[in-house]
Amino acid sequence: MRALPFAGYSEWLPAGFAVLRQAGRRALDTLLPPRCLACGSGVGEVCAVCAPCWAGIGWLGAPCCAACGLPFEWDQGRDAVCG
Repeated sequence: MRALPFAGYSEWLPAGFAVLRQAGRRALDTLLPPRCLACGSGVGEVCAVCAPCWAGIGWLGAPCCAACGLPFEWDQGRDAVCG
């Protein structure tokens, strides 16, 4: 029976892939830096929103469905559920 080419390397192989993945991410961030999803300005990490855009987000609030968060047009009570 033939040994697999990676037999005996199981201890350092996952660590090697992690190092390669991190190096690839750094290279990609250098070529294509992370951008704000809303305005396109530079941000610190991928799929992020800059502080001014985050502050400008209009979050949904009450009244809404207690199960799924779907907003209601008028207040139907605290534990109202749509559907």
